[in-house]
Amino acid sequence: MKAGAEHSHGNTTGNAATGVSLRRRDVRPKLVPGLLILGVCGWSLIETPSEFDPSAGDMGIAAIAMAKFVWTVIGVAALRGLKRAQWLFSFLCGLSLIAIVPGLPVELNESAWIFRNR
Repeated sequence: MKAGAEHSHGNTTGNAATGVSLRRRDVRPKLVPGLLILGVCGWSLIETPSEFDPSAGDMGIAAIAMAKFVWTVIGVAALRGLKRAQWLFSFLCGLSLIAIVPGLPVELNESAWIFRNR
């Protein structure tokens, strides 16, 4: 027998409460990432009006619409459990952090009234 291999002792009359708690533990790890994915995709759609630039014209509107569509498709695929979509979604989330974080000190200086102690 290999070390760390799962062992089945043939005990099929296990405690019903144990079975319920095992099912709950199986659901929770899948629920949290799903909620985070929904949150990220939802926030992406909520902030769409702030990304709209009237000077960009029709091509700008098309670019925003296409980006939101692609982001949503990747999010849905990640929710459905496609490993490549999950990896791509995680990568794009990390990439967005790399893009946003350098601008935070500028925002702090420009919007100091938001960050003041109350």
